[in-house]
Amino acid sequence: MIYFAAILAAFISGFGWLARDLPGILTAPGTGEIRSKSYGSPLVRRADDPERFERLVAYRRKQLIWPIMMILGGILGVTLILF
Repeated sequence: MIYFAAILAAFISGFGWLARDLPGILTAPGTGEIRSKSYGSPLVRRADDPERFERLVAYRRKQLIWPIMMILGGILGVTLILF
């Protein structure tokens, strides 16, 4: 039972993490603006600093693998426990 709770917690936290980061990544290419996660949360604009903007968007896309892996791990874990 404790395994099921841990797997369910990973699954739910993966969705929470994805819901927090995905909207900013999806809107960044269209608007040309993305917020940095550093102190003060400065706005990075493509027009002002295109190289930094592209690096930041690419880094954020790479970071999406972790919540996706948590969700898939949760699905796999529940499947293994139930069947």
